[in-house]
Amino acid sequence: MTELGPEILTLKIPTAKEFVDVVRLMVAGLGARMDFTYDDVEDLKIAVEEACSRAAEQPENNIHIEFLIFEDRLEVCLRGVPSSIWTKGQDQLILKAVTDEVKLTSSGDKCDLYLLKYRAKKTA
Repeated sequence: MTELGPEILTLKIPTAKEFVDVVRLMVAGLGARMDFTYDDVEDLKIAVEEACSRAAEQPENNIHIEFLIFEDRLEVCLRGVPSSIWTKGQDQLILKAVTDEVKLTSSGDKCDLYLLKYRAKKTA
């Protein structure tokens, strides 16, 4: 993280499900770099896989993903995905079970989906 805000990594993948593994690997690497626990990294990988897999079902050309690295958390944002895919409560229930926060911001028929995971506080 910089003094001016988070470090931001941007990734654009085709909407083919085989590219979801690339995003999972990126999340695993970022989680390890940020000293997340093994369980937290696994939870993030599940959340990202679920979100990207749902987004890949849509007829869009690409999935735009931003990784916002803060000192205390990692935010994964899927940008401009169809709002219609997040209307089922079960999908959000899965995401909420494995992340600390799930946020949706809508603009017409598109939305941004934020998955937040906070780093565990270290004990001395």
